[in-house]
Amino acid sequence: LNTLSTRALLVHTPMIAVGPAVAGQVSPDTATRPTDVLLLRRFETTDWKFTGLKTESFDMSRLIQAPSELAAALAPSVGDKAAWKELSAMLARSKLVLSDSTPRRYWTPELSYAMAAGAVVVSDAPSENRRVFRHCGVELPLGSVPGRLPPGSPAPAAVVELVKLWASDAKAQARAEKAAAGGRFARLNLSPTAWLETLLESYDARLAQLLCSV
Repeated sequence: LNTLSTRALLVHTPMIAVGPAVAGQVSPDTATRPTDVLLLRRFETTDWKFTGLKTESFDMSRLIQAPSELAAALAPSVGDKAAWKELSAMLARSKLVLSDSTPRRYWTPELSYAMAAGAVVVSDAPSENRRVFRHCGVELPLGSVPGRLPPGSPAPAAVVELVKLWASDAKAQARAEKAAAGGRFARLNLSPTAWLETLLESYDARLAQLLCSV
C-alpha cells in the first residue's frame, strides 16, 4: 500500500511470473514438450479424446487469488501451494495453453503464467494488451469460445482445428517465435523487479507533478 499523495492511493498486488522464465532460462522450443494443449476455464471439461492430441486440464478455481490489501490476510494452505506447483509443472510441459478471456474480456493470470513458462496461449483476445497478446499468442476465431457446456461436451470444431494446427510440427518454428516473444514480455514486465520499477516510476511521476503544482 503506497501513498502517492494526500488524495490518491495505489493498492496493488504484483503479478509474479511462474518458474525460471524471468531469469531467461526457459527455452522457447516447445517441440519436445509432451503435452499438446493444457485446457483451462471454459475448455477444461470439453472432450478431446478423438482429436489425436495429448491434453491435460486444470481447474483455475483451485488457485486462491491474493486478497485485497484492505482485507484480512489469508495464509495459503498446503492445498493452495500444491495447486500452484501442479499448474507450474503442467505449463512447463505444454506446447499450448487453451483458455478464454472470460465474459469480462480481461488479461487473465494464465496468460502471464504461460508466457513465463514458455508456452503459447490460444484464446480470444483480451480487451487490454491486445497487441501484446496477438504478438505472443494465437487468437481464437470470433464466436468460437463456448458458453456454459455440460462436462464432456465436444470442443468446438473451429477451436480443435486451430489447436491441432498450432500443435503440429509444421508450426514448430512459428510457435517457438511466439513463445520467445512471450518470454521477452515476461522478463520485461512480470518479474518483481519490473513491478517495483513501474511502481517507483509512477511514484516519481506523481511526486514531480505535485512539486510542479506548488
